[in-house]
Amino acid sequence: MNKVNLISGGKTSAYIASEYEADYNVFSLVRINDNKSKFPDRKIAKLIEDRIQAPFIATAEDDMIIYTILDLEDNMINKWNINDDKKYNISYNRVPKRKTQL
Repeated sequence: MNKVNLISGGKTSAYIASEYEADYNVFSLVRINDNKSKFPDRKIAKLIEDRIQAPFIATAEDDMIIYTILDLEDNMINKWNINDDKKYNISYNRVPKRKTQL
């Protein structure tokens, strides 16, 4: 049986993810294509693009959530001694349309 942590970037899910090792750690990133909302730190935006393997302009989340998730990732890598093979074992897919979800 696989263990999965669903991470929202809030205190509770961050605590659970950092204290309880799982086979998969999932964070859903809502992307938006509005240049007026462009993520302020282009270096971090490039890092996010590398992770999700898709263009990243902005997110509907508070920008601080991105920094929190990256810090949490570093914490978990150090704590659980995650190697590069296990580091990004999540595939990124689009959320299906509402009518196909039901």
